[in-house]
Amino acid sequence: MYTVDGLKFKATARQIVSTLKFARNTAVFKQKSQTVGFDIDNNLYWLEEQRLGGDEDHRSQDIKTFKLPSDVSIEALEFIEEKIESGKGNIIFYPNGSSSSGTIIVKNKRTDEDFRIGVDILTGLTEVTFYRE
Repeated sequence: MYTVDGLKFKATARQIVSTLKFARNTAVFKQKSQTVGFDIDNNLYWLEEQRLGGDEDHRSQDIKTFKLPSDVSIEALEFIEEKIESGKGNIIFYPNGSSSSGTIIVKNKRTDEDFRIGVDILTGLTEVTFYRE
């Protein structure tokens, strides 16, 4: 049986996955790298597009920022050689469809469920796995 909290949590997973897929598809279509950034401390994630030319300090442009619901938190970001549990991290999608890869771990504070979204390095495709403690 599904609860309202469970359905909202799954909707959050779908929204993050949609943002990752949009970034990958946009990178391929526009032939410009796209970044999905995550701020663990503030429960935010955003989409950035790399600009052409210009100042190196202003290489990207924030397209859209998303705030996670208050009962959901980003627990960690796992990359090939590191795990980030505080601060910020990025997953980059390249024009050939590949990515910098990583796993986003998100927890539902009310139900102790979590999900992990893995992003493949070669294909840039995502896979979601739900867990319950």
